[in-house]
Amino acid sequence: MSENNINLEKKRWYRFLKVVYIFFAIFLVYIAFAWAWTAKPESVVDYAKITCSNGYFVNSNDIDVSIFDETISSSDDEKIRLYCVTDPDKLEGMQKALKLGISLGAIRERLSENFARKYGATSFDPFKEGGTPVKNYEVEYVYITHGSWTNFLLTFASISFFGFLFIEIVRRTLLYIIAGKSFFSKNFLE
Repeated sequence: MSENNINLEKKRWYRFLKVVYIFFAIFLVYIAFAWAWTAKPESVVDYAKITCSNGYFVNSNDIDVSIFDETISSSDDEKIRLYCVTDPDKLEGMQKALKLGISLGAIRERLSENFARKYGATSFDPFKEGGTPVKNYEVEYVYITHGSWTNFLLTFASISFFGFLFIEIVRRTLLYIIAGKSFFSKNFLE
């Protein structure tokens, strides 16, 4: 250790600076790990294959059904049940309407009008007596993997490298300004 370093070691601000440097280095590793963790491989539901009890198949994306964490909302469940209705007179029109993005309310209204014309009734609920069964479909979830362990390692390594480079440049700049030490010293530890 050179005499210049021994003199600096006796100064409180220099020792404090070294402690701050160590805390920043630990914090940097934590940040790099947390950021890299978002790049790890993770399986998520991409879409669902829906098999109707009447033999029809459809993907959830085709009828604008959102699948989140293997959960289907009640309105999307209603869409699927309407799509899978067992009455062949209603089936083709509903499937086209759902694929075109027509709202469930409009489809229910149209079903009510058709039902009233055909049977002389004033209202029709496809989920009550004589309508669609409560559950007339099966769902198979299709997963996709986002991220990889290679991305995790590359992200962690690059953030760590550039973070330590930045901290080292700041450290050397402070030592040059405060203590007059050479910015480009040959010994890394000096």
